Amino acid sequence: MRLNHIVSQGLVILALLSGISMLSVTPAQAGSSPVTLYTPPLISNTAGATPVFCSVVNVSDEPVDVIIEVIEGGTSQNKGLCTGLPAGQPCNNNRSIGSGVAVYCKFTLTGGRAGDVRAALVWLDAGGFPTGALQATAAQHATEK
Repeated sequence: MRLNHIVSQGLVILALLSGISMLSVTPAQAGSSPVTLYTPPLISNTAGATPVFCSVVNVSDEPVDVIIEVIEGGTSQNKGLCTGLPAGQPCNNNRSIGSGVAVYCKFTLTGGRAGDVRAALVWLDAGGFPTGALQATAAQHATEK
């Protein structure tokens, strides 16, 4: 029964990520330079722990390498590596956060473009079901605007 719940949870996360709009890519982001995507912060206001997932799906035709970091209180608390993530496949990194804690996701692509992936921070309710997602966007420096 728990396996079915985990599988359905993964499908919902994938569905949430699939619906995220195409990210724009500036010329400086294309090519072999690392591309970094960030989500807006989420601040939990629930009693107890709130499970969150930093989720990415490869929407390109080629494998991509992605480093997924869960940033809590300005510090990387959990780092995961998705090496050679196949086309069409998702990869997740998760953490539980306490009430009043700000958390966001950082996704670093090496050898790819921002448009190669869809990425988001997904949070779950007490029953373990996804309840919302925050889309990741490419970082822009003041000189790129």
